[in-house]
Amino acid sequence: MHGCEDRILSGPIPLYLVTTTELATEHQDSQPWTQATGFRAEANQVCLVPGPGGTLARVLVGRGETLDTWTLGALPQTLPPHSYYLAQDWPAAIATKLWLGWGLGSYRFAPKKRPPDRPPAPQPPPPQNRQGHKPPGGG
Repeated sequence: MHGCEDRILSGPIPLYLVTTTELATEHQDSQPWTQATGFRAEANQVCLVPGPGGTLARVLVGRGETLDTWTLGALPQTLPPHSYYLAQDWPAAIATKLWLGWGLGSYRFAPKKRPPDRPPAPQPPPPQNRQGHKPPGGG
């Protein structure tokens, strides 16, 4: 199974935070899949969109009107273990909040418990702006 995972998840997977309107206008190619799976871009709803040959093409995450630290907080424990990145450009302050939530969601304190069968998804790279520059303090 491990070899299969490597084939299916061969590169960083884009994360899109979407509203209902953005789902309808910016992700039309995903409409048949989102309709079949019942994804409506409601806050905290997640949709793994398949690509050609059984690959994972993208992850759609429903969001409300405001973004906060916990918008991505549950994803490290629920997504397949792999590398992910924010596909949309966000101001540095918002991107920092999002990745802080990701990092906090990745943490598990369990000194006497057996580790989970699979590790949480790895921390994505620091956010970058369109020119590829990291924001101040972004690593």
